[in-house]
Amino acid sequence: MGELIRDLISELMIRKIKDPRVALATITEVEMESNLRVARVYYSVQGDEQTRRNADKGLRSARGYMKRELSRALSIRFMPDLVFEFDSSLARAHRIRGLLNERSEEIRTGKDNG
Repeated sequence: MGELIRDLISELMIRKIKDPRVALATITEVEMESNLRVARVYYSVQGDEQTRRNADKGLRSARGYMKRELSRALSIRFMPDLVFEFDSSLARAHRIRGLLNERSEEIRTGKDNG
C-alpha cells in the first residue's frame, strides 16, 4: 500500500500540483502504520534549509487535495492521514560521499596526515 501511495503522490506532484514549492521535492518512501490510519510520507529536497521549509509548507498545503485524489484513485473506504516528514538520509549520503572524495584526494596528492 505504501509503494502505491508513494507512486500516486509522486504522479500528483508532477502532473497536477502547480505549487512551485512542491516541485523541488521528491517522495522517497511511504510507511503505513499497522492500523492503516496514518501514512508517513518521507521526502527529500535538493537545496538549502529555506528550500526544505518551503517544500514542507507546500506539501502540507496540498495534503487535503492529495487525500481526495488518493481516495478516488484507490477506492478505499478510509483514507489514511498523510504526515509529511523530511528524509535526511540523502543529505547525509551526499555529505559522506563528499568526505570520502576529500579523503581520497588527500591520499592521492600525498597530503595524507594519518
